[in-house]
Amino acid sequence: MTPRSQLRLYFHGSLFIALAMAFGTPGLWLTFNYTFLDGYRQFVRQSHVILVMTGIWMTAAGAILPMMSLSPRAISTIVWTLVSSGYLFIVAIILLGILLKVLGPQPATLSQWQILSNAPYYLQYVYLTLLSVSGLTSFIPGVLLVAGARNGLRQYVQDSVR
Repeated sequence: MTPRSQLRLYFHGSLFIALAMAFGTPGLWLTFNYTFLDGYRQFVRQSHVILVMTGIWMTAAGAILPMMSLSPRAISTIVWTLVSSGYLFIVAIILLGILLKVLGPQPATLSQWQILSNAPYYLQYVYLTLLSVSGLTSFIPGVLLVAGARNGLRQYVQDSVR
C-alpha cells in the first residue's frame, strides 16, 4: 500500500469538509428566511451534512488503510470509488439546487420525490442517475473496507496464536 493512496483520501476528504463548511455558512443565512421544513432549508442541511460525512469517511478510511489486509487493486478501488462518489454527489447537489431554483417555492408538505415529479423529466432522470451512481460508488468501498477489516482480524488472530 502506498502512502499516496492515503494522501489522496486525506486530501479529498479534507477538501470535502472545507467545501461543506464554506458553503454551509452562506446556506445558514439562506435558511433563516424559510420555515423549518421548507425544501430549500432541507436542501442546505442535507448537502452540508452529507458532504461533511463524506469527508470524514475519506479521512478515516485513509487512516485505517495500512491496517487492512487488502490487495493494491482493492485499495485503489476504495480510493477512487470514494472520491468519485463524493464528486458525483456534489454534481447531484448542484443539479438539485438548480431544480429547486427553477421550480420555485414548493409547499413544505411535498416529499423530495413529489418535488422532483414537478421538474422536467430529463432533469429528473439525470439527478436520479447521479444520485444512484454516487450511492453505488459509496457502497463498493464500504464492502471492501469490511472485507479488509475481516481479513486483517483473521491475520491478527493467526499471528497471536503462533
